[in-house]
Amino acid sequence: MLSAWAMRKARVNATWARFGRIAGPVLSATLCTAGAGLLLIRPEITRPLAPATLQAVGGHQYYAPLERLAPAGFALPSDDNDHPRQSTLQLLEDGQPLGVAHSAHEVIRTDGGGAFSHWGEGIHFAASDNSDPRISGRTYAVTAAASPTPRTRALAILSLTTGVWVLLAVLLDWITATKLVALGWVLALAPMAWIPDIAACLPELQLAGRTPLLLSYVAVAVLSIAALLVVPFLASWPVRAAGSVVLLTGLLLDQALQTISGQHLQPDLVPVLISEREMATTVVPTYLPAVLPVLAAGTAILAAFVLPVRRWARSYRATAVPVVAWLGAVGLSVASPGHGLHVPSQVGVPAMVAVSLLPHAAAPSTRAEVTYARGFSPMIRHLVVVID
Repeated sequence: MLSAWAMRKARVNATWARFGRIAGPVLSATLCTAGAGLLLIRPEITRPLAPATLQAVGGHQYYAPLERLAPAGFALPSDDNDHPRQSTLQLLEDGQPLGVAHSAHEVIRTDGGGAFSHWGEGIHFAASDNSDPRISGRTYAVTAAASPTPRTRALAILSLTTGVWVLLAVLLDWITATKLVALGWVLALAPMAWIPDIAACLPELQLAGRTPLLLSYVAVAVLSIAALLVVPFLASWPVRAAGSVVLLTGLLLDQALQTISGQHLQPDLVPVLISEREMATTVVPTYLPAVLPVLAAGTAILAAFVLPVRRWARSYRATAVPVVAWLGAVGLSVASPGHGLHVPSQVGVPAMVAVSLLPHAAAPSTRAEVTYARGFSPMIRHLVVVID
């Protein structure tokens, strides 16, 4: 009885394995193609401007509303105060392009000459000869290539990620596939973003003749990325979990600050955050909705990192890589205070936390009160910067 049941189970497993080897790559290719298509497709949109919809603003300036210009899932970003030249929309007069684009509305109103501005939900423009476009008999149209909305882009990235995961799960196993996909996300979002900053520091150190510091800096930067490749595959579960928490905490703090302010968490800002930690009760609720996606992604990546290791297990000796990277980052912070060396956040942030908590003798300093600019809650009125 048991033998017959075991044989049936083995036949079912074999059938599913054969089906997976065929259907898996097909599903992977379908998902990857759909995701890549959503990211790469730029629908060309052309819409005539009906004379009845044109509104006189003043001088040579006229306004045409452009609501619902892009198809579902796509958008035509217009200029705004933060991005005054992001619009790609082109204005045509009798089929010929007009310009200058991104013109100031005052220039359109006073000078005209075909100047236009795609602003908000419409376009402000003037005819090439400053005539009234409502009665001139000329035809006007707008054309542009639409881009995916953030929701469409997220759906496309999810489709690509799932497609890659399916292929890796067929070739390897689902746990290893999950770890590799999580690593891919981390490497794409965080450490590689530091490469331009790191590259900018290297010539400065070389010109300053600080060769030992330069070599140490390069080694720590490389080990910081290598640590991420090692930690998810450590055989010991407690060591794997502890290393993942330390590395991902630095990454999450960095990504949260980027979400809020668009800037990396620089080393010299960590001590300020620690000294102002009592403000967390007011700052965190303010920005919690904005950083929730970062926290959700970090939780998912942490879960993937601590899953059991099926392949490429590393012994406890491999923990030397993240430990040396962290100690190297601590050493750089101590040896070159205030230099602003851009160490990748997975070891840079924990290192700066450790340095900030170390007891040290107070040095004479000058305190200058500066008004906070961008990145934190408006409730924080001032920061005190200590200049050694």
